[in-house]
Amino acid sequence: MKRIAQLSLPLLAAGLLAGLPGGAAAQKPHDEITFPPLNDVELPEIQRVTLDNGIKLYLLEDHDLPLVNASARIRVGEVFDPANKIGLADLTGTVLRSGGTASRTGDEIDELLESIGGSVETWISTTSGGASMSVLKEDVDVGVSVLADILMNPVFAEDKIDLAKIEARSGISRRNDDPLGIAFREFPKLIYGADSPYARHSEYATIDAVTRDDIIAFHEKYFHPNNLMLAVWGDFKTSDMVKRIEKSFGNWEQTEIAFPPLPEVDYEYRETVNLIVKEDATQVPIIMGHVGIQYDNPDYFALLVMNRVFGQGGFSSRMMREVRTRLGLAYATGGGVNANWEYPGTFGVFSLTRSESMMEAIVAMRDVARGMTEALITEDELSQAKEAYLNSFVFNFDTRSEVVNRMMTYDYYGFPEDFLQQTKEKVEQVTREDVLRVAKEYLHVDSMQLMVIGNPDEFDEPLDALGKPVNRIDISIPEPGDEAISEATAEDLSRGIEIMAMAVAACGGEKAAAKVENLHTMADVAVDTPQGKFDIKMNSTTVFPDRAAVVMTLPFGEMTQVVTAHGAWVSGPQGTQDMPSGDAKEARSSLFRDWINLMRGASEGEYQVQYLGTEEIEGKAANVIAVSNAAGTSVKLFMDGSSHMPLRASFRGKTMMGPAAMEEVYSMWREVGGVMVPFKTVTYADGKEFTVARVTSAEANVEVDESLFEKP
Repeated sequence: MKRIAQLSLPLLAAGLLAGLPGGAAAQKPHDEITFPPLNDVELPEIQRVTLDNGIKLYLLEDHDLPLVNASARIRVGEVFDPANKIGLADLTGTVLRSGGTASRTGDEIDELLESIGGSVETWISTTSGGASMSVLKEDVDVGVSVLADILMNPVFAEDKIDLAKIEARSGISRRNDDPLGIAFREFPKLIYGADSPYARHSEYATIDAVTRDDIIAFHEKYFHPNNLMLAVWGDFKTSDMVKRIEKSFGNWEQTEIAFPPLPEVDYEYRETVNLIVKEDATQVPIIMGHVGIQYDNPDYFALLVMNRVFGQGGFSSRMMREVRTRLGLAYATGGGVNANWEYPGTFGVFSLTRSESMMEAIVAMRDVARGMTEALITEDELSQAKEAYLNSFVFNFDTRSEVVNRMMTYDYYGFPEDFLQQTKEKVEQVTREDVLRVAKEYLHVDSMQLMVIGNPDEFDEPLDALGKPVNRIDISIPEPGDEAISEATAEDLSRGIEIMAMAVAACGGEKAAAKVENLHTMADVAVDTPQGKFDIKMNSTTVFPDRAAVVMTLPFGEMTQVVTAHGAWVSGPQGTQDMPSGDAKEARSSLFRDWINLMRGASEGEYQVQYLGTEEIEGKAANVIAVSNAAGTSVKLFMDGSSHMPLRASFRGKTMMGPAAMEEVYSMWREVGGVMVPFKTVTYADGKEFTVARVTSAEANVEVDESLFEKP
């Protein structure tokens, strides 16, 4: 045994090869190896039961593990959102689970499920809603009862609605950070129309417009047992599971539901050129195409094969071989004619390229698409595409979850239960001629709508070289409307300048303000967030008028935010990255609102100052003025009618939870470098206390460490 163990790997390999008939040289090339046909897939038996109140059950026993899982499907969707309340369905799907029921709060449900290691979740997507449950076999009664309680008896607690709205606003505020995400969000608007329920998205105003009553009414309209499909799989006896579900859901009465019709897609094939300017984009997404198909299209099967040859077959697809590998024009690329269940999908071709190769990539993408319509694909391409689909076919059945949920999905959309098997059989029958025929019919290469996201100043050629007008798409995020301010009269402007001048004089005067070149402060800041309160230490250096660096000591480490006239970035434990455009804009707005900047700018006549009237602030008569700059940034200031010192400021701002109506309340004024500075500022967001900042030290005209403003 020891001698065998001492055999060298080369000798051992030689011995093994010598034992093969004809040696290694006799092995066949990979393209000459043949395999027997795949065995037919044997599906497990799924029991279907319809309860007296209309709930459709799909039950599949699986005794391998002591687990029970469930998946619900409800006919509802974001397409049913009113145009002025986009986000209603999504909020309903979220707070359905988090908002608690008549018998348990959302937090109590969390604790209960955590104690048994289970989960129950809910959601609503474009054309359907759903729920899921997963528990151990021994806890199945608890899991089913919680699932039923959530679907039947939600209370939609107001605080959980508020939290869901904060999360929605936060998502809106970040939606323009990723260029590729912008492309895939905005391209459907070209296909379906910007106002189509298949392409639109929520805004701050539509989220704010949704009320608890709206959510309750939305649930009451669509959530009924005759609108519910429920698939259950796992370690149970079918007859016992039916009884459990009847016990939990049996008192839910069915109701006739009037479903709005799904929106029609009226598409006109046309060639357009569209640009979204994103100056900080380091990679340029390009996407072009037109409307696609639905799954019930008889050519769907041939298009499946065509897609794999064209752009959905990984590194063997033409898009990857030509645009990425041979020409080196794309980091990622692909494309194909996509299908949806109830409305047409899209045909899309995309690449992620460099600015200096943008036009070259567009030409290459079009050439590959056109080539699909001009000649038969090769036998090898056909064989590889079909084999790739057929060889992966078995993975459609590798879990009980896939099998039972697929059957429920087919029933939901009115497809035959053997649709997947039909797809396999028809893919096997696809010929090269079929692929060419569907490419000619469904790829309108000369009528594709093009969208490019990037900095046009860096493109290799201007987009108008394509011979079409370039439509610039505005993706700016609409802010919630500010309080309307009446048009300024000459008297308002004169009075505004007078009040601002008195405030500047009360705070040290314009000459003193002009001498303050920079301000360095240390402060303790208490921040109130939905996740709780935490404390920050802030070390701030402001160089007037347009630079600021803030070093923050946070519970999870140190972070630095820097804004200059030409850039804005954040540095932390994960490295340095540019601020998203919205955050950079807010940082510059904050610099504008700095009291010393306001003193300097107003004294030099750079700002418009408008008198708005008087208000009573904590028993004091206050003069109210609006100060705005040429860029349209504005702030409303409340000045003490007697001392002329600033009492507070209000403006539209932004927190980590999204935009809000902000108010800053100033106190503890002290002289620093000849001007008055508030040493305490309490900030409110939408009427709720957000931060309390207390300055612990402040110095003017210090020696500035210029490395603070050098991007790492």
